[in-house]
This record gives sequence, C-alpha cells and structure tokens, in this order.
Amino acid sequence: YPNDIPHIGHAYTTLAADILSRWNSLLGKEVFFLTGTDEHGKKIEQTALSKGLKPKTFVDNLIPKFKEAWQSLNIRYNRFIRTTDSDHQQVVQTTLAEVHKKGDIYEGYYEGYYCVGCEAYYTEKDTPNKECPIHKKPLELLKEESYFFKLSKYQTALLNFYKKNPDFISPKGKREEIINRVKEGLQDLSISRTSFNWGIPIPFDKTHITYVWFDALLNYISGIGYLENSKQFKKFWPADVHLIGKDILWFHAVIWPAILFSA
Repeated sequence: YPNDIPHIGHAYTTLAADILSRWNSLLGKEVFFLTGTDEHGKKIEQTALSKGLKPKTFVDNLIPKFKEAWQSLNIRYNRFIRTTDSDHQQVVQTTLAEVHKKGDIYEGYYEGYYCVGCEAYYTEKDTPNKECPIHKKPLELLKEESYFFKLSKYQTALLNFYKKNPDFISPKGKREEIINRVKEGLQDLSISRTSFNWGIPIPFDKTHITYVWFDALLNYISGIGYLENSKQFKKFWPADVHLIGKDILWFHAVIWPAILFSA
C-alpha cells in the first residue's frame, strides 16, 4: 500500500513469497509469483494532496522505490501489478457489472465510524471507545450514499466452504477466529464512495467510485490475465497461496471468497 516508501513490514511477506516461489521452482513446478501495489483510496488521496501532488503523480513517484527494494533483496516476481493498470481497472468494472447483474448490489446510505488508515468501517461493538484498534487514532463518523454488496447472503456458503476446505485459512487460530466472526452474522458491504475521487468509477453509476477493497482484491485475477490471457489464467487460477498480514485477514478470508462466489 504505497502511501510512503517501503519498510520492513512490506519486505517480510514479499521475502516469504520469494522463498516459496524459488523452492517450488526448484521442485520443477511452474510458478507464477504476483506482487504489486494497491494504489486507490482516501488515504492515498489525502497523503498526495498534503504533499501538493495529484494522487497518480504521488504513486508514480513511489512505485520505483518498491521495485528498487525488491531488486536489492533479489526478489524475483513474474508480475508487479499496480491497481492503476488499465487491465486491472477493466477487470474491476467487468466484475462489478457481473455482480450487479446477478442482483448482489443495491443502492442505499451508509453511516458508520471509519478509519482512513485501514480504509474500513468499524462497529461500535468492535470499538466502543471509537478509536481504531490498529492505528490507535479516533474514527471518523461518515454518512454517504453508497452501493452495497450482499455479503450477508454468503454466510452459509462461506461456513460450508471453510468446513470442506480446512486448510483455506491458516494458522488454525486465525481460521477459528474468522469462523466464529462469520457465525455471528455478516453485514452487507458498502462498496462505493462519493466523498472523494481517487478510485475506479462504478460502471453503472459514474458518480460513485469503487471501495478500495473491492478493487484491490481483484488484482489476484487481473494479475494473471483474467480477461486478456485466458490460457494463462486457467493454468494458474485458483491460486495455491496468498500470503497476507493478519490485520487484513477479514478482507481476504471473507470478502474475497464472497465476491468470487457472486461473480
């Protein structure tokens, strides 16, 4: 997430991925190692404007720093994807259109406590003191018109999937944490924004931009040619491994498979 130059936290996961990639290649397997940058959202826009730059200029200046970091660590990836890449943006808009056509997106209003750093809403139950549990900063109370994804519709499908695929989330403690949270019930997900401009336009309503997490997660399919290279896509999808930080597990283990079920 390029709101500043890369640090050791970025390096940790990428280095682990490089080790896995090299090991499997040594075993004679064909490997596709995807990494890159998630470049949209309010935090990026705010950081760019505070430096007197347009968001695209700001991220364009930072991306070489990430590539230089991976080069200096001798990390060999197959693709470095940017969520500002045109093929990725096309995948996001196509997927939104498919999910909308299925009836899994509806219009409404969202009001809640938001952390710009996480690009996520928190319930009062999660944060009774109205402070972000990760960034330890006060949450903003936001209300805006929004499109919603019917995440609640996929509660049973997700629980069945976790049961049939016990290795889908590891380690075990994190799997149990996710399962318990999903059992408590799922709220529909606000997937669009109108209060700022830095994002991919919603294809069926250009006055809205796509919520950064609905956009970012789709890099895993756009990065291997979902619309542009069906032969490569069929070869490498589904992915064998996603390596992620524990603070973004909910997005990957709940929202991501639900989007895929819908699409």
